[in-house]
Amino acid sequence: MPTTQINIEFGAMRPERALQRVQTRFPGASAQLRTSTYLDDQGVPQQTSVIVAVIPSTWLRFPLLDALYALCQRFGQDCAGVRYFNGTGELVGPRAAQWGAFNPEYFITYDDAIAQA
Repeated sequence: MPTTQINIEFGAMRPERALQRVQTRFPGASAQLRTSTYLDDQGVPQQTSVIVAVIPSTWLRFPLLDALYALCQRFGQDCAGVRYFNGTGELVGPRAAQWGAFNPEYFITYDDAIAQA
């Protein structure tokens, strides 16, 4: 069954609470907490915690994007990544445009998250 996957940071909220909010917002979703490492503007490695979730294909695109936008606001995040079953993706959130285009190299798939567990 085709699915949509999301990656979202959750700011200062406790990880368990953030995970609960994602699962409440997206009933039927499978979600994992993961740590991601990236290079900042100066090339220094930084770590951040991310929720990686798989959302059933029963969710229509626009309600899904609206719910994800609301989570970005709740978590105080600029944007979150969405990857569709066909491999395309986009960034969603109040300041998504400031981050440019979706880059799949920075996206943690749910399968990768399970493998890291």
